[in-house]
Amino acid sequence: MVEGLPVRVKKGGGAVSVTYELTTRILETAKPSLTKETLINKLNELGFLDVVEGMVDGISDALPSTGDDEEALFSCLDDRLTPVLIYHASQEHLRHLMQKLTEAFPGGLQFSLTALPDDAWSGAWDVNETLIPTAKFYITPRDYKGDVPEGLRHLPLASAYGFGDGRHAATHCLLKLLERQDGLQGSLLDCGTGTGILAIAASYLGFGPITATEIDADVLREATLNGKLHKQNNISWHLTDVPPEGSYQVIVANILAPVLHDLMPFFAKNLAVNGVLLMSGFIAKEKDVLIERAKSLGLVDVDEEATRSWLAVSLKKTADHVSRDRHGNFMNSGAS
Repeated sequence: MVEGLPVRVKKGGGAVSVTYELTTRILETAKPSLTKETLINKLNELGFLDVVEGMVDGISDALPSTGDDEEALFSCLDDRLTPVLIYHASQEHLRHLMQKLTEAFPGGLQFSLTALPDDAWSGAWDVNETLIPTAKFYITPRDYKGDVPEGLRHLPLASAYGFGDGRHAATHCLLKLLERQDGLQGSLLDCGTGTGILAIAASYLGFGPITATEIDADVLREATLNGKLHKQNNISWHLTDVPPEGSYQVIVANILAPVLHDLMPFFAKNLAVNGVLLMSGFIAKEKDVLIERAKSLGLVDVDEEATRSWLAVSLKKTADHVSRDRHGNFMNSGAS
């Protein structure tokens, strides 16, 4: 696994995501040689290859309009003004990183280490509800023997390890958006499949072939078993943190905001023209940075779903945004 990315941590037979955020700012009193580039290069040297360049609250209101061009917005800022964000599951790792950075740049940095809000994450689980109805499915534990409401397809799932049994608001939001893709079929990538719920639901909805990826071997075994339970033979399961290249009609990704941010160029490149990116796993305050990132890569937001402070959004890659002239940005080459 790449150093610096959030990981899934197993507790009590279940799976939760525990992530710490280290915000690093360059002080005004720092030596001129300490720049954003210098800092990021040092982070890479220390093994933290995935970082996020943050924004300063309210800064966009004080800057000239730059449209949807994220790069233009950053170019208006002092290179040392915006923070650098690093995410990791180990607080100890990040404290060790703070020590190393302090030794490398004495008196030049300010740190803030916080855990992502437990109340937002745990509060998004409907822990008292094991039977989840959606517009088209009835999600239950694998051993459920009760009745299924008329008109809904039964979707039993084993979920000892995998995130995505339908009870978390992020999963529920994304499934709702997937159900709305009426008339849209073709290849689909499920990035971070968890229990396989979205890949399996997509197969029932008529998508295929389906590529499902996961970074945890135990979780992937469980997802594969769920796929066999539902006899969905058009899903290929992959243990990898690098999704396969392709031209996907739909990409679904229910993972944390910093990972979505880092994978956005891959999504934009490998989404077919008129294809749709459905992503969730983030809360309201994280939405704007993700949407601006997507827009800078030629994706247009078209729909949104919210449940208990968690969001899912739908973005489309239109023909107008596939490429520009040789001097003009996007040049995304996902095949039509």
